[in-house]
Amino acid sequence: MPEGPHDPIGPAAPAAPGTVAGAGLTWFERVEIDLLGLRSLPFGRRAELAGWAPDAAAAYCWRCGTSVGPSEADGSGCATCRGRRPPWDRWVRLGPHDGLLREGIHELKYARMRRTGRVLGRLLGRELAGRLRPLGVDPGAAAIVPMPTSLRRRLARGVDHAGLLAEAAGRASGCPVVRALARKHRPAQTGLSRSARIRNLRGAFRVSDRSLQGFRIVVILDDVRTTGATMAGACRALRGGRRWAQNGDLELWAASVAVATPSERRGSARAAAAARPAPIPRAPVKNGQEKRG
Repeated sequence: MPEGPHDPIGPAAPAAPGTVAGAGLTWFERVEIDLLGLRSLPFGRRAELAGWAPDAAAAYCWRCGTSVGPSEADGSGCATCRGRRPPWDRWVRLGPHDGLLREGIHELKYARMRRTGRVLGRLLGRELAGRLRPLGVDPGAAAIVPMPTSLRRRLARGVDHAGLLAEAAGRASGCPVVRALARKHRPAQTGLSRSARIRNLRGAFRVSDRSLQGFRIVVILDDVRTTGATMAGACRALRGGRRWAQNGDLELWAASVAVATPSERRGSARAAAAARPAPIPRAPVKNGQEKRG
């Protein structure tokens, strides 16, 4: 699909100091806002006006996707993932889950704004291609697998957001898209602790398409990583099905538009703790026996 007139085609120019809503708008955009009641510009145009661009590779940990400062990540990861063994080999992202990215993801996921999803998918596809080139990997040797959603949730939301992102990323990167995973419907993950998320996803994924033979890299693509439990469940399902993989050196990558910020993850953990039922008080014990009422 050709680029739209307001789709970002590269790093945006830095916004002028003091840029506010309305600054930098074209006359036609002003007409749309003032006379037609346009409430929001397209995502690509907002990114251009804000001077937003995807994070550089050094801005986040290559292993888990967490934002890092200078020299905080090395060959073994960062403080968040160092010493652990995630079921994926590498993470690719656009940025943290806040500001413009958070708005864009919500537009796609909850308002069914497919144009925003296509822009985000193209940007993620370009980032993915940029990680493959230094490794000498042809895009045709890397398959993109969208994070599956259950039919019930897809009908409720009206959009397969991960599938739409993956298709756009595939066109931008040249990587084939293979819908290799299926998912059983489970309660929403929102507000659950990491351990509760893992339990909720146990047995939820299965390999539905075994046509991944011959690929060197398989990239599971989703919109947001919060605790990583959903991505881990999908990765384990694929790794468990590696009897279909002919290449023993197959790498499993994870890609997401955004990664939750530390404060967002802490907020999710607090919400999960608040949702736990209070312990049932026990009757006082006397002489080794419960007091009878």
